[in-house]
Amino acid sequence: KIPKTAGSIREIDLQEEAIFWLKKQLPYTSMLKPEPHEVRQKNHRTFKTESLRFVFNNTATNRPWSGDGVYREAFAIMLRKAGLRYRGPNQLRHTFASRLLTLYIPPEWIAPIMGTSIEMLRNHYATFIPEDRPNIGRLISNMLRTQEQELQKIA
Repeated sequence: KIPKTAGSIREIDLQEEAIFWLKKQLPYTSMLKPEPHEVRQKNHRTFKTESLRFVFNNTATNRPWSGDGVYREAFAIMLRKAGLRYRGPNQLRHTFASRLLTLYIPPEWIAPIMGTSIEMLRNHYATFIPEDRPNIGRLISNMLRTQEQELQKIA
């Protein structure tokens, strides 16, 4: 579906791990030709045909995944193997937000990449987890040391 508002279209800073996996995917789908797909419009009632090429395809059919059932099932299997009770994959958003907040990543950075407000992030998605927090003194020292090393390279 298309973004609800112009403000929903955004650029985000991808983590290095995401870039790594996207680059690994290039040989599998980058050469495929875009195909027509029905895209739900803002009013949630009408569709428009657009030419799209997906990054991840079903390896059995080499076709784009349809629906979220495959993700839900894969997530359920991982939870069973880990001995955890079932929860929906959307819980990953909550975990992601909470982990970043606990690592002292500013809410002003987290909220835009999640497409939400800082208020919604704090009230709905993220919880600070004190027992998982890193040593802030060590983090600051490492950041300042890295910054100093970068400045020395320039000088």
